[in-house]
Amino acid sequence: MLFNTNYHYNILHQLSHIVLGGIIFVLYTLSKKQNFYQKLLKLLIILILFYQGIQLFFNVRFFLDILKIKSGNSIKHTINKLFDYCVGYILMFVVFKIYIWFKNIES
Repeated sequence: MLFNTNYHYNILHQLSHIVLGGIIFVLYTLSKKQNFYQKLLKLLIILILFYQGIQLFFNVRFFLDILKIKSGNSIKHTINKLFDYCVGYILMFVVFKIYIWFKNIES
């Protein structure tokens, strides 16, 4: 988390952002070979930015897992969530590089 805010979210929500960031990396990697994944990647990024932007604009937080809307949001909270996506992307990048490195050692 980059910023301390009054709007906390549990580890499940944070992990869901990180996993989606990892999926974005996988789709980016696959999109280099197939156009379908490029379209899926763009759609996912647009949906994430739209979802986070709507929450910020209306000053609310949506919790899809419990189907609840809570009032209050901030730019810092939104940046924290977007940072989670970036962490997932970077983690998957590192895992991918380690996998390639081990694969090359075996060859």
